[in-house]
Amino acid sequence: MTEPANFWHWKGDTLVLLLHVQPGAKQDALLGEHGGRLRLRVAAPPVDGAANDKLRRLLAEEFGVARGAVSIDSGQGARLKTASVLAPTRLPSTLGIAPRA
Repeated sequence: MTEPANFWHWKGDTLVLLLHVQPGAKQDALLGEHGGRLRLRVAAPPVDGAANDKLRRLLAEEFGVARGAVSIDSGQGARLKTASVLAPTRLPSTLGIAPRA
């Protein structure tokens, strides 16, 4: 079995992710692990929650869930965030996330 990377763990059916988000990027992208967090870029600016909304949509798309299944648990006003994805149906292979046991 794959050893979990620092940036993710399972809590029941929920995948918990430690994130480092760069808002205002040219395009949305999952960049991989960096410093114990999953690094992402989102094109939306960090104004009026636009970057957080775009982050939720990006994670929902990547993990195959509805946007409502993604929550930002901490760091709403910061680049370092913790997010949860309820019952993901897809795990991006480039991230090395093992299926829940």
